[in-house]
Amino acid sequence: MMNFFKRLQLLWGIVTHKEAPWSVKLILLAGFLYIIFPADILPDYLVLAGWLDDALLATVIYLLAMKFTPEDIIRRLWDKDDHDET
Repeated sequence: MMNFFKRLQLLWGIVTHKEAPWSVKLILLAGFLYIIFPADILPDYLVLAGWLDDALLATVIYLLAMKFTPEDIIRRLWDKDDHDET
């Protein structure tokens, strides 16, 4: 579970990092808004399907962010979180 929260911190770090590409920031923010916005393509009251589309979208957004964010930024943010925990 801690790994999940560390990945969320990494994504937030990308959004707030001044050198991260704007395209990645836009993808992350748009995905976040879609997930929290109540009007989904598959509404959440369709219990399994509604939750699965949000989970699938979150996974795709995460993978896109990792692919298009420069590795040095990811490494610095990941290592920064490691040093903050000690």
